[in-house]
Amino acid sequence: MASTLEVEPGGATASMIDEAWADVLSEIGTAGSAARELVAAHGADPDAMAAASVTVEQKENDFGATLLVTVAGAVTAHVLESLWDEFVRPRLRRRFKRDASRTSA
Repeated sequence: MASTLEVEPGGATASMIDEAWADVLSEIGTAGSAARELVAAHGADPDAMAAASVTVEQKENDFGATLLVTVAGAVTAHVLESLWDEFVRPRLRRRFKRDASRTSA
């Protein structure tokens, strides 16, 4: 199973987004972490989610480029969006002083 999120990169690069996701997946594997609790609250298995893999690909369109973030593993679109909003995007802002926003609802 895989879910994909489309994001406008803003000032964030694919590698920055990939690194932020890797950190969040690692956090999901940590007992008692807020990310783990969010995944569990959505009815998903945190251990399966922590083992997921992430790919970030650039997609060209008429208006420029977007990035497709695909998480392969036990994750629903709703969990993916919640993790983006609550953990990945804020991490991009704090660590890299860059932003990216999701375009898919």
